Amino acid sequence: MEILVQKDYLDALINIACEADELIVELEDYDLRAGQALRARFARWFEVIDRYAEEGRQNAWH
Repeated sequence: MEILVQKDYLDALINIACEADELIVELEDYDLRAGQALRARFARWFEVIDRYAEEGRQNAWH
């Protein structure tokens, strides 16, 4: 099943993921275990966004 995502929506998700990653890095500096736990909870979400971003880049070249 293929899911189509609008570019604006994808861009917003990428921005949110980047902000979340920056916050997790800051949390890891303060409390490594808490940061790692939060990163683990977001891991699947980051994977999905990365996949959509990569597919978007590939489609832009075709």
